[in-house]
Amino acid sequence: MSAKIENYEVLIAGQGAAAFAAGLYVARYQMKSIIIGEIFGGETATGGLIENYPGYAEVVQGPWLMDQMKEQAKAVGTELIEDH
Repeated sequence: MSAKIENYEVLIAGQGAAAFAAGLYVARYQMKSIIIGEIFGGETATGGLIENYPGYAEVVQGPWLMDQMKEQAKAVGTELIEDH
């Protein structure tokens, strides 16, 4: 692993929808967190079209949705390491 991990209150494993959502909720409570995962997006990114995601009446592309979630988590201060 290239980065030194220290001084985090929460470590989130994985890079799927649940990990990015966890990053958002942790940031809401002003806790310093980091997401560590090797494979971006999980099933959502590899599944193609997403037809039932709350907040989107139209069908969205899974990889696009995961990019949006990743950028939102980073925007609120969640750090990310792409490694295992």
